[in-house]
Amino acid sequence: MVKSQCRVCTQKCAEFRGGVVLAEVLRVAAVSAAVFLLAAAAVYGITLARAANSLRSRMVFTPLPPADNGHTGHAAAALAEIIKFKTVSHDDPAENEFSEWVKLRDRLKKDFPLTHKALSREVISDYSLLYIWRAEEPAGEPLLLSAHLDVADAGGEWEHPPFGGIVGDGYVWGRGALDCKCNVIAMLEAVEILLGDGKRLQRDVYLAFSHDQESGTAGAAALSRVFAERNLSFYMVLDEGGWLTRGLLPVRVPVAQIGVAEKGRMRVKLSVETSGGHASFPPAHSAVGLLAEAIARVEYRPHKARLTPVVAAQLKSVLTVMPFRWRYALVNMPLTKEKVIRLCTGDSRLNPLVRSTVAAVRIEGGSSGNTLPDSASAYLDIRLLHGDGGGDMLQFIRDMVSDLGVLAEEADMMPPSEVSPRDCGQFAQIKDCVREVFGSVKVSPSLAVTSTSSRQYERFCPYVYRFSPFALTPADMARLHGRGEGVRVDSLGLAVSFYKELITRICL
Repeated sequence: MVKSQCRVCTQKCAEFRGGVVLAEVLRVAAVSAAVFLLAAAAVYGITLARAANSLRSRMVFTPLPPADNGHTGHAAAALAEIIKFKTVSHDDPAENEFSEWVKLRDRLKKDFPLTHKALSREVISDYSLLYIWRAEEPAGEPLLLSAHLDVADAGGEWEHPPFGGIVGDGYVWGRGALDCKCNVIAMLEAVEILLGDGKRLQRDVYLAFSHDQESGTAGAAALSRVFAERNLSFYMVLDEGGWLTRGLLPVRVPVAQIGVAEKGRMRVKLSVETSGGHASFPPAHSAVGLLAEAIARVEYRPHKARLTPVVAAQLKSVLTVMPFRWRYALVNMPLTKEKVIRLCTGDSRLNPLVRSTVAAVRIEGGSSGNTLPDSASAYLDIRLLHGDGGGDMLQFIRDMVSDLGVLAEEADMMPPSEVSPRDCGQFAQIKDCVREVFGSVKVSPSLAVTSTSSRQYERFCPYVYRFSPFALTPADMARLHGRGEGVRVDSLGLAVSFYKELITRICL
């Protein structure tokens, strides 16, 4: 009896102790959860406060200052004239009509007489041009301004003929009006004005115009060899690149994007071979079908996105004019780095800034309506983000298509450029010139997603920048390399003023 009662008491004591322990565990868990929630709330509050403290600018779009109408009219007429020359650069140089390049340089001599009298002009690699404006007693390294004379092909129906050189409705219309015969004319017009004003240089000015940038690097490489033979180094290199525009970044105000780096470029050839045959007895998968599947896989499986320091700086430079969700993500990095990447990949304008992109640009296979081709091929254009190697990208493509029997081979490759400083006098001078000519606009260091001739000049100068000083609307940007390409006459005039200001600040 006594033993039975003891067992009952012992059991009840154990249950009581278990209850006490459970209650203590629950109490600790509740306190921990409360502490965690309070900490999370505090962190969230801090991040919100940081975003709120990044005061949003009240900057709004303001009209651009007027250009010098006298010189603008001359520049527009000169641009219209050289647009008439079909300097279309093909992958196969044998397809180029090189007589058009000769006509173009003869026209430049006619339209810019002071420049051709005072500057030396050399023809490099048969069709590229090098102008040198020499100072009597140079006080420093020369300034190099770069552009190109060739243009992309112009197919399809155009409202204004692509090689008509039409001036109308406030625009100069035609292929090359934006990329980049406009730069050539603006530079030469600026030099012509300064010569007319009797200006004397304190340092030399070089104008390097390559002839085949749209299809290759032969012209710029030949110019580079000339610079090397003469043991030249430059104070600064300024090539074509970003513009003053709205719409490329998630802001509503104009931003001048100064390229401090550019992505690499790689071409990969996809090819597949089958037995061919008659189209009335098709196999399960034809050569064209296999190639189409390979291209579809490449398009639907993008390379991993990353945020590089250059792009982070580019986005942060316009922080105060961004929507709140962007400011929240940017000011709280690295905690919110993945959110910034998601915002970029969700915007087709920004996606190329955070990943290596792959695009199918040419496809070949089959020439008959009822015969299965025994082979098919395509070319991929790959723009390499800094940190991505050509070998890794090639393997990335091969892993996707090898099971289809599709062969992936590297055709050519140029790695990403060096990154030029943005905390230096050269970048500051470009920035000051932008604001002197265009007013109080945002200036952003940026990543150029296209290729430029300046890649060939990096070994002569660490200060290589990419900027085309033209104010473009979103509609203007949509016409770049497309049908209806054109540049506003007033924008051309402001570009002349920019180059004139830059030469004055650096070389006079």
